[in-house]
Amino acid sequence: ISFDAWSRHIFISELMQVYDALRSGKEPVLPELPIQYGDYSAWQREWLSGETMVAYIEHWKTILSGDLPILEIPTDRPRPAIQTFRGARYHFRFPPGISSRMKGFCQSEHMTLFQLLLAAYALLLMRHSGQEDIIIGCPFSNRSRPELDGLVGLFVNTLPIRVNLQGNPNVREFLNQVHTVMLEAYPW
Repeated sequence: ISFDAWSRHIFISELMQVYDALRSGKEPVLPELPIQYGDYSAWQREWLSGETMVAYIEHWKTILSGDLPILEIPTDRPRPAIQTFRGARYHFRFPPGISSRMKGFCQSEHMTLFQLLLAAYALLLMRHSGQEDIIIGCPFSNRSRPELDGLVGLFVNTLPIRVNLQGNPNVREFLNQVHTVMLEAYPW
């Protein structure tokens, strides 16, 4: 909870710089930060107050109105009464060339690879759950200002991306829906 993936790279880079300097008997010198995380927190608290906060709350109330879907995915076997947290991983490789074809498809459809993969994931969840309406939490960087680029902290924001298969859309319509929903979510 102290920093996000972007910050991890900054932290490791600065740790290596400090380590190398100390190892060679020099004083570590890190770049001067234009702002501190506390400055960002104060700015965000001030920005997300009053009418702005009301607008954001109303927006998400509208997006998340109605009956909210609870994902019901069948499991491969009954779960034990006491969780063990012993899981497994399944590793696989895409066939050669599939990545470049996916990227080419995304370019022709004016969407990102992330949007395509999110749509595929949503379809997978929908198929296994039998649900037409689904919400997936997607983490976003939330580093909207250049002075935040070198700052260590938790900037990530999770946006609820709600998609549905009502009306039985074809693949292109569904991809367009996911693309549109994500673009509309970014500013909020």
